[in-house]
Amino acid sequence: MSAQGDMRKLIGAASRRGWTVTQSRRKQHYRLTWIDGTKISIASTPSDHHGVRNALADLRRVEQSTLDKSKI
Repeated sequence: MSAQGDMRKLIGAASRRGWTVTQSRRKQHYRLTWIDGTKISIASTPSDHHGVRNALADLRRVEQSTLDKSKI
């Protein structure tokens, strides 16, 4: 699959996990907002698979940070 197709799958999965997904006016980036208000911006057309992997890592970091805060 292409990096763009993988990004669409990632966005769909993020939406199902609780992220609010919007697109920029020019539709070049996705804006994802987590339940605690943290925002992430990712390219809608990544140049290669690294963009998808980096976006996934960003999502996981934010989700893990929320879990860590709730343990305190």
